[in-house]
Order: sequence, then C-alpha cells, then structure tokens
Amino acid sequence: MYMLCRRDAAADCGRILRNSNGQWIGGFSRHLESYGAYLAKLWGVLEGLILARERGITKLEVQVDSIIVVQTLNSTHISSTVGWRLIQEIWQLLELDCWEIRICSHSYHEANACADALANMGCDNEPGLCVYEQCTTSLSSLLLKDVMGISTPSVISV
Repeated sequence: MYMLCRRDAAADCGRILRNSNGQWIGGFSRHLESYGAYLAKLWGVLEGLILARERGITKLEVQVDSIIVVQTLNSTHISSTVGWRLIQEIWQLLELDCWEIRICSHSYHEANACADALANMGCDNEPGLCVYEQCTTSLSSLLLKDVMGISTPSVISV
C-alpha cells in the first residue's frame, strides 16, 4: 500500500508519495497564488493522484487532514460549487478501474513534517507545480522522523 500524505497551506500545497515502509517514491509542491485552504487541499489531492498514476501505483491511501474534503471526495454528490471542477477531476481519477484508492482522514501536520516542508517550499516557487523525483537532503531527515513517528508540536503565538 502506498500513501499520499498531505500538507496544504492557504496558497500552497505539498504532498509526498511513499511506500508502506515510508520510503520516498516522489513528492511535489505547488504554489497556488490566492486560493483558500479548502481549494489548496483539493489541488493537493488532484496533483497527488496524478503523480501516483504516473508512477504506476495501483493501491493507494490518500491522507487528508480535512474532514470536509474527505467527506466531499467520498460522497456521490457535490453540495457546494466551491471547487466543483477540481472535485470532478478527482472523482474521474478515483473511478478508474486500474487502481484501488482510499481517501481517509489523517493526523495533524506536525506528524507529517516532510509534506509540511514540501508545502512550505511551494511558497518559494513561481505559481505552478514542482515535482521532486529524489528526496532532497533537507527532506530526508524529516521523512525519517515521520516514519519513526517523531513529531514536533507547533508553537502558536497569541
């Protein structure tokens, strides 16, 4: 089973594709300019599914930290027009017979530091998609921490 882990910010998204042992298969970051968090999450799922399909993956667990996105993608109808085109494209990919996909809810981004770093890398990019075939040195230590279950809590200023 391969896993597509998520991390999305208001205007950026990043995903890592890894196998069941946590090994790097591929990753990407995407700078989206002025999209909200909901649309960034949908973009992340869409681009992640495309990446997984390009890699020939036939069994995939897509992890998303938004219950609303999980419910929307697991539903049979769209209750809102927000993201309608993206949802339609995702559903088309999900309906393909060549693979088995499960969309599920997932832990907070502190437990997924590698995908979080990819999303942050999207901030530095021009609008569009940047695919990472190899795990960079800076990401490899984060990937190892994620696989080992080591997370760093977020600090929020009040």
